[in-house]
Amino acid sequence: MTRVPERCVVRMVRHAESEGNADGLMVGRSDPDLSRRGLIEASAVAERLDRAIEGDAFLVSSPKKRAVRTAEVIARSLGGVPLHTDERLEELDFGELEGVPFQDLLAAWPPDWVTDPKTPCPGGESYDELLDRVRLSVHEWMGIATSEGMGNLVVVTHLGPVKAMVADTLGGHWEAFERVIVGHASVSTLEIGSEFARLVDLNLVPRRASR
Repeated sequence: MTRVPERCVVRMVRHAESEGNADGLMVGRSDPDLSRRGLIEASAVAERLDRAIEGDAFLVSSPKKRAVRTAEVIARSLGGVPLHTDERLEELDFGELEGVPFQDLLAAWPPDWVTDPKTPCPGGESYDELLDRVRLSVHEWMGIATSEGMGNLVVVTHLGPVKAMVADTLGGHWEAFERVIVGHASVSTLEIGSEFARLVDLNLVPRRASR
């Protein structure tokens, strides 16, 4: 079991808009790049983090292009901090639904894999599996960051991982997963320690990115 450090501020950043998002597609394991709007959003969230973070920060990202491109802008804004990647921070595996227009799913919404965290997407992954890998990743990177004297961890990832960590921080209340909004280039701040976990901010979207 991964040892959770005494205290760490974890900023869960959803990547900026990708070309797949702009087209309204289910984007999980596919790898589209940022859209034009996404490039603007990445700069805006980087500016927000630069203003918000006091002291040094440790930066880790999903290896998907839409996340890495967002994280690279953040890294430059934070003074050129090193960027690490972790496959465990990837989006939910949507299986057979990958690339399907989201609108095509609304007639039968919500499907079983949304209402039951143990049910996988057809040919894909369940939300329980998502949470297990994301939580382990975040806790391990918290330990690495604090061992290097950094109390701030920035995690650039996807919609599912952000919502999963928010729900987990709220005491495992899975109902919260579908009741929170997490926009592109948003920051949700968690304060996590060995004896506590708190949601500090949710879905802070840079003003410039919301226009």
